[in-house]
Amino acid sequence: TACIGEHANIVKFLGAVVDDIDKGKCVAVFELSPFGNLNHYLRNVPTQLSDVSGNVYVNLSEDMERQGMNQIHKLMYFCKQIASGMEYLAQKNVSNH
Repeated sequence: TACIGEHANIVKFLGAVVDDIDKGKCVAVFELSPFGNLNHYLRNVPTQLSDVSGNVYVNLSEDMERQGMNQIHKLMYFCKQIASGMEYLAQKNVSNH
């Protein structure tokens, strides 16, 4: 976060373990995403998720249903969030190579 700052639509990269980098192994450490990766979440949206301590996370889709958002609006909402995070990374000159 020191290099690119923080953004609501970007999972924080916390660090890496490079003890076995000479063997081609590197373990990345990211902040907790209570719903897992976005692809899995969108394909398997449960009504509720809870963590091991019993805290219940009401899923985003359920909240949006209460607001009367239909499926296409939900997908557009996710797309807008993804685009916002990608735009931020582009402004910080972050690339994938």
